[in-house]
This record gives sequence, structure tokens and C-alpha cells, in this order.
Amino acid sequence: MEHMAPIAGTASSVQGVVGTVGAALIGFAIGQQFNGTPVPFIVGTALCAAGGFLIIILTEPKRLFAPMQADPEEQEAARESTAIPEDFG
Repeated sequence: MEHMAPIAGTASSVQGVVGTVGAALIGFAIGQQFNGTPVPFIVGTALCAAGGFLIIILTEPKRLFAPMQADPEEQEAARESTAIPEDFG
């Protein structure tokens, strides 16, 4: 969305429509396999999860398995902070 600043509302709407129509089509395909047992639902859910994970692996290979690191400036600010959350005070 960063590159769509002038038309952010339109871009957001298009993303919403594409996501909704895509989900409806996938749901329709899974629903057509219904045979009175939960098997089509379970298989459909597993395939959707595997597909989503595959898309993440293909699009974010370096970020997915990289060690998590905090921003050094944020770490320093946290060390210097004397604020105590109200729940602990």
C-alpha cells in the first residue's frame, strides 16, 4: 500500500474485493466436494493452510527463517526507560 498513497482507498477496496471473491471461489470448490462427512472440509482446510505456507515460503524466504532482532534504538530506549506499567505498580 505504500506505493499506492494517492489512491489508497481504491487500492484497499480492490484488495478487499479480490480477497472476498477468491475466498468465495475456494469455499465454493470445497463445498462442492461435500459428501456427508467432514473429510472434504478437513482436506480443504489442510490444502488452504499448505498453500498459504507455500506462498509465504516463496515470497519471504529470508524473513521467514531469519532470527528475530529488535531495533537497537528501541532496545536502548527500553533500557533507559524508568516507566513501570500500571499493573505492576
